[in-house]
Amino acid sequence: MLAAAAMSLSSFCVVTNALRLQRIKLNTKEKKAKSMNITIKTEGMMCPHCEAHVKKALEEIAGVKEAVADHKTGLVTVTVEGEVDKDILTAAITAQGYKVIE
Repeated sequence: MLAAAAMSLSSFCVVTNALRLQRIKLNTKEKKAKSMNITIKTEGMMCPHCEAHVKKALEEIAGVKEAVADHKTGLVTVTVEGEVDKDILTAAITAQGYKVIE
């Protein structure tokens, strides 16, 4: 009788752990799918100080995880989580005095 109870408890533990592991895998896939990079071509950045202005303005927007600006190439790469409208990003760059070329 004791062995039958132990076997039932063992099966319950196996099933519970399998369900727990499956749930963890699903959560990590959802997090990866929500993160996205957007690249914006800009004009007017001439120094690292300009990069810092653009970076700060973009990272203040809700949903923006990270912004990386390069004054040499004129590219701004924005990592967003979820849905962030590109027009909002463009407006933030334009408000800092730089031109967006797409």
